[in-house]
Amino acid sequence: MSKNGKLAIITGGSRGIGRAVAEALLGEGWRVHICSRSPESVARALSEMAGAEGKAVDVRDEDVEKMVSESVE
Repeated sequence: MSKNGKLAIITGGSRGIGRAVAEALLGEGWRVHICSRSPESVARALSEMAGAEGKAVDVRDEDVEKMVSESVE
């Protein structure tokens, strides 16, 4: 559980700017869920970011609604 009670869902969170934002928010005590289209990219990022959660999701698809619901639970 996050120390501040906040949740961030970050698309493109496995690399680049999204990854930097995810890492910064983790450092501030947020719950962080990342997503990316590439399962390998998400797995690699999660193995390198302690405390983050996430999954491969194409946000152009309807699966994004399921991912958001799962993250909020």
